[in-house]
Amino acid sequence: MNISYSNDIPLITVIIPTFRRPRLLKRAMDSVLAQTYPHFQICIYDNASQDETSQIVKEYASRDHRIKYHVHAENIGSNNNWQYGFSRINTPFFVMLSDDDLFMPTFLEEAMRGFSQYPHAGIFIGGLIVIDEKQRVKGYDLYEWTHRNYFEPKEFITELVKGRPFPYWAAMVFRKEVKEKTGQLQVDLLWHDVEFLMRAFKFFPVVLSKIPCSIFLVHSSNISLGLSVDELVQLRLCFKNMLEGPFSAEEKRVLEKTLTKQSHNNILEFCFQKFARFSFSESLVGTDFLLKNSSLNFKGKLLRFFSKKCLENKSLIYLFSPLIRLRRAIVRMLNNRHLKKQISEKDFENFKNLIK
Repeated sequence: MNISYSNDIPLITVIIPTFRRPRLLKRAMDSVLAQTYPHFQICIYDNASQDETSQIVKEYASRDHRIKYHVHAENIGSNNNWQYGFSRINTPFFVMLSDDDLFMPTFLEEAMRGFSQYPHAGIFIGGLIVIDEKQRVKGYDLYEWTHRNYFEPKEFITELVKGRPFPYWAAMVFRKEVKEKTGQLQVDLLWHDVEFLMRAFKFFPVVLSKIPCSIFLVHSSNISLGLSVDELVQLRLCFKNMLEGPFSAEEKRVLEKTLTKQSHNNILEFCFQKFARFSFSESLVGTDFLLKNSSLNFKGKLLRFFSKKCLENKSLIYLFSPLIRLRRAIVRMLNNRHLKKQISEKDFENFKNLIK
């Protein structure tokens, strides 16, 4: 199928909700406007920022007609702002972009190429580079996927349950039919984006590219850092719901067993991350949960032991602090080296230029 277009009619809507982050928003807009594929519109939904956001966006819009701007009269909440933009999509394709994330220059071109090659696909997923506030590489999420680039719903869900990195929607392009079939965002959920994707994966084939398409910024206000054990358990229930429909009873039994193991590993990793941030009480809650509901391996028992000891004796922090900093430095160095090996030299240079 050839994807036709008119120069006056955008094919892709890029939704950017924003609230009081004008510098980051400007950087996000620049990354979209620098796309090698030009047939898009940027719809910015300002959650009553009441700062210089309005002036910056209006200056951009005066120079480029592809930028549309809406300001809410009052703050309606982050999730409701996402839903507001989501409900107003009127183009054949759409992307959801946070105001602190970035597009790599060829993202939309790569996505449209994927849809042309696989016309039955409803979702395109590109490579996602994860960085922190100091522009340090924390990961590149798609390198662990198989070499295949097309998955039917059943195949893709199976890979996710086995522990493949879960994609983030800033590196994804959707057909409008995905919105129409999947329904509205569940704005009462903290992780409404993940829940939406889990519903979408049940119905639509996925085309996947390991070419880096987006940059995701992890920082202190990212809600993922504040997930509780209860919320991780709820996510597991969403995964179980994703198994409904396309799988036989025996396939579900096998996958649910795999999912239980993956959920255990995820909670253990959550505990370790909390420990590394000196949140010993949260680390202890997580390991106690695992001990009560399943079992703890040696690593988990060790983590639980030191979490208790650090809560009892704060001076132990001085023992672990240099070790944790050394581990972080080594991981950052390895992540940067790994990224350079995984992507082209040109893509790596584009990445470095974007995060300056």
